[in-house]
Amino acid sequence: MKRRQAKAPAPPSDRATVWRLAYDKKVFDLRASALSVTMVWCAFLQNQEAPRAERSADQYFSGAVVSYSEEKVTVARTAPGANGSSRDFTITRETEIEGKLRVKVRVTVQYVVKDDVDYAIHIIVRNQPPKK
Repeated sequence: MKRRQAKAPAPPSDRATVWRLAYDKKVFDLRASALSVTMVWCAFLQNQEAPRAERSADQYFSGAVVSYSEEKVTVARTAPGANGSSRDFTITRETEIEGKLRVKVRVTVQYVVKDDVDYAIHIIVRNQPPKK
């Protein structure tokens, strides 16, 4: 049996070659553009600040409760041999209160400052006196 030999494909015409080169150039340009846009986008995202950075850092204040209401608590700190200081903290719905808040009880207040107002985040009542 004789095998038939396959004919070699005809060489591409000049027109097909030009079209293929033009297509390859367009694809290369699109890939390069997409890569450039991706790199710029990633650089932009890295330079953005985290949302948490907008909120000022949490701070703490410890002392004795001087007065309190549903909206506000005043805490005074006294140090031996120094003048005492007191702060007013605004209580919001998000404020967590551990223990029973009363006058003359020692507390630690975790708070943030927003628009020159101290907002209490967490109030912890310390060392409740034993009942007699």
